[in-house]
Amino acid sequence: MNPARAWRDGIRRVAGAPLILAGVWLMTTLVSLPLTLALRGEITNHLGASLAAETAASGVNYEWMQEFADQATGLGTTLKPTILGFGAVLDNLSAFMDNTSRPLVIVGAAGAYIVLWLFAAGGIIDRYARDRATVDMRGTVVVERSAVSDDDLAWIQGRLVFRDAPLILVGAELYRWYGVRLRVADSSLANLHLTASFSGEPVDRVLNVIALSLGARIERQGNVAILHRAAPSGARP
Repeated sequence: MNPARAWRDGIRRVAGAPLILAGVWLMTTLVSLPLTLALRGEITNHLGASLAAETAASGVNYEWMQEFADQATGLGTTLKPTILGFGAVLDNLSAFMDNTSRPLVIVGAAGAYIVLWLFAAGGIIDRYARDRATVDMRGTVVVERSAVSDDDLAWIQGRLVFRDAPLILVGAELYRWYGVRLRVADSSLANLHLTASFSGEPVDRVLNVIALSLGARIERQGNVAILHRAAPSGARP
C-alpha cells in the first residue's frame, strides 16, 4: 500500500467511527481543562485591572509575559510564546533533550494522559483494524472493511469458532490448532459449510462434532482425518 492510499484509508477508518474521535477529544479536554483553569486564575490575579491587562487582552504582550514568568511558580512558569501551536511540541522535545525538568503538575497531567491512552489504545486499534481478508475458491483475496466480529477474535480466549465456514477454512484451522489434516473423500461434501464452537475439547471430540454437523463420518489415520459421506441408514460403511 502506497503512502497516499494508506493516508486515505486511515482517514476513512477515523471518519467511520466518529464516537471514538469524540471520545479522544473529550479525554484530552478533561486532562487539560484543570490546567487551563488554574493558569487562567494565576493570570487574572497578576493582571488585575491594570493597563497591561487591556494590552494582553487585545494581543500578545511579550514584555508582560516575561514579567509574569519571572515571578510565577509551578504551572505559571510554562506561560511563554513557545507554548503556542506546534511550538509546544518543539519546546517539550528541547526540554527532554536538555534534561530540563518540568513542573510537577505538568508531569502528573502527562502521566495521567498516558495511563488513559494505555486503557483506550487497545479498543481504538481493535475498532479501526477490524478488516477481514478471505480467499475464495479461485484464490482471489477479498477484503471486507470493519467486518471482524468477536468470533474472529475468539482464538485470543482459546476458543475455536466457525460461523458458516467453508471446509477449506475448517481444515486450515484444524491443522493450526491440532496438527490434523482434514481431507474430503467425497466431492459432494466439499461445498458444505460448518457452524460450530469449541473450547479446549480434544481433537477426536472436535472431529466427531464436525462429522455429525455435516451429516458425514470421520476416518482417522494418524494425523489425517478423512471425511466421508455418511452411509445410508442400515447400510454398512
